[in-house]
Amino acid sequence: MNKKQVGAKAILETLTEDGFFDNEWIDENKFRPRYINAVSKLNEDTTTFGILFELAEKISKDIIRENIDSTMEGLIKKGLVTNVASDDDGPTYKLNTNE
Repeated sequence: MNKKQVGAKAILETLTEDGFFDNEWIDENKFRPRYINAVSKLNEDTTTFGILFELAEKISKDIIRENIDSTMEGLIKKGLVTNVASDDDGPTYKLNTNE
């Protein structure tokens, strides 16, 4: 096992032991393959533990965003919320109420 694989394995083990994958917004079955694939593309000579950790953080944020977007899309389809225009780049939602 090369050093980036050892580092990636250590990060995955730490996340598992610390209960990271117990979070309902993080799907371990999405995270692990994405992380392992991304690590495999890194240059071993320049890869540090910090880079591996930052990569894990980015992938987890991406998965959380995907899961939130999926949840909000479901709520929109059910008519519970509406997507409204906003001044920033992020999505903004309004709760539909029975008036």
